[in-house]
Amino acid sequence: MKQYRSYIVIPLLVLLCIATRLPMLCSPNRMLDIDECTVGLMADHQYYKGEISPIFWGQAYGFTLVETTAITAIYAIGGVSDISVKIAMLVLWIIGIVFFYKTLNLVSKERVIPLLITLLFICSPAWAVWSMKARGGYLTAFTLGWILLYLVMHPAASRRIITWVLAGALISLIYESQALWIPGLLPIIIYRLVKEKKRRFTASFIITALCSFGAFAIYKEQLTVRHYVVYAEQGDLLQNVLRIPAYLYAHLHGDYFFDYIAAPNAVNASFAILFSILAYGLILIAIFYSLKKRNSLFVSSALGILLSLLATIPSLKMEPRYMLPVTGCTLLTLQLFLNNLTRLRAAKTSLAVVCITGLTGLLTLHDYSFCKTKRQELLQLISYLEEGNIHHVYVPDWMLQWQIMYYSHEQVIARQQEIPDRCPVYNKSVDKAFYTGKPVAIVGYDGSLNLPGEQAHIAGYFVYAHPSKELLQQNFTLWPISSYYK
Repeated sequence: MKQYRSYIVIPLLVLLCIATRLPMLCSPNRMLDIDECTVGLMADHQYYKGEISPIFWGQAYGFTLVETTAITAIYAIGGVSDISVKIAMLVLWIIGIVFFYKTLNLVSKERVIPLLITLLFICSPAWAVWSMKARGGYLTAFTLGWILLYLVMHPAASRRIITWVLAGALISLIYESQALWIPGLLPIIIYRLVKEKKRRFTASFIITALCSFGAFAIYKEQLTVRHYVVYAEQGDLLQNVLRIPAYLYAHLHGDYFFDYIAAPNAVNASFAILFSILAYGLILIAIFYSLKKRNSLFVSSALGILLSLLATIPSLKMEPRYMLPVTGCTLLTLQLFLNNLTRLRAAKTSLAVVCITGLTGLLTLHDYSFCKTKRQELLQLISYLEEGNIHHVYVPDWMLQWQIMYYSHEQVIARQQEIPDRCPVYNKSVDKAFYTGKPVAIVGYDGSLNLPGEQAHIAGYFVYAHPSKELLQQNFTLWPISSYYK
C-alpha cells in the first residue's frame, strides 16, 4: 500500500495541531478551571518538592502522573505558569494524534484517506478545548489508548509476547486514568487476540492487566478519597438512553463547560449533526455486516462506538466530556469502512468539506470562556490579600478556591465550605491559621454570600477580613480544634 512519508506528514500534522490551538492559547480568556488548577498544583509539588501523587487528589481514580510529569517538563523549559500547563497537555494530545495517524496507516489501503481523517480529528470542535485540558487522566487515556491500538494492530509487533504484556499494563493505566476509554478499546483488543490465535498472548495480556489492577488497588487503599461521582437512579436509565443523541450532539459542538451546555453557532451545530449522522450510520452498517459475517475488524470497531455511547448512561447529568472517546472510535471505524470501497473520490471530497467545517467551527471557539473567574481580576484580588498579609481564606465557591491557590502559587491557601475536600491539608491549614490567631478572610464573588458588616470590594470580589468564629460556623464546616492540639 502507498503511504506518505512519515517524516514529511507527521511534522506537518504537529504544526497544524499547534496552529489551530494558538488562538486559544493566546486568548485573554485563558483560565484554568478547578480540576486543571488541581493538576497544576500537583505538578507544582512534583516540580518544587519532588512530591509524586500518581492519582488525582481526593479520588480513587484519575491516574495523573503522566500529565503532571509532562507539566513539570514544560515548567523546566518555560517556567511555572498556566500556559505551561496548557502547552504540556497539547504536547500529550499531539503524541496521541501522531499514533492515531500511524494506526490509520496500518489498516489503510491507500495514503490520502488516513491523512484526511486525521485532519478531521485535529479540526474537530469537540477537541478544541480538550486538547489542552489537564483534567486528571483524560489526555493520558487518549494518548495511551492510541499507542495501545497501534501496538496491537501492528502486523509485526502484535506477534510478540512483549507487546501483549505491555498492552495489559497499558489497559490498566488507561482504566485508572479514565475508564470511559475502555469500551472503545476492548472490542478491537479482543478481535486481535482472537485473530492471533495464541493462548500465550491472551494469558500475557490478562495476567499483566490483573497484576497492574492489583497494584493500583493496593496503592489506592491508603488514599484519602472524596468521591464526587453521582450515578443515575435505576428509574432514570431509560431516559438516559433516550438522551444519547442530545448528549453526543453537545459533545461534538464543543460549546460546554462541565454540565452547562451553550447553544452552538451554526457552523459547530452543522459539524455536530454531520458527525452524529456518521457515527450512527457506521453502527447501522456494522449491524448489517455482522449479520452477513463480514469484516469483523470493522464490526469490532463500530461496537466500540456503540459501547462508548452506552457508557454514558449511568451519569446523572449530561456531561459532554464523557463522550470524548467517541470521536476517535468513529474515525477509526470510518477508515475501516472506507477500506471496503474502490471509488473514494466522493469520500475524499466529503471529508475535505467536513474538515473545513470543523476548522471554521474550531476557530470560532478561540475566545472560549465559561469560567466566571477572570485572570486579571483574580490577580488583583491575590495582590490585595498578600499586601494585607492575609494568606489563608475561606471561599464559598468550589472552583475559586483552587484558582486562588494555583494563581497565587500557594501564597494564599484557600478552603471551601465542606470538609474534608479533595485535599484536607489545605482546609486544615486555613482552620489552623484561624485557631492560632493568624489573619484570615472570607473571599468570594460580589453578591455570592450575604455577610453582615464592612467588606472590601476588589475587582468583582468581596473580602471580609477577620471573621468571627460564629460567622465562619454559619457558612463553613470547621475542623475540630482538638485535631491541632492533641
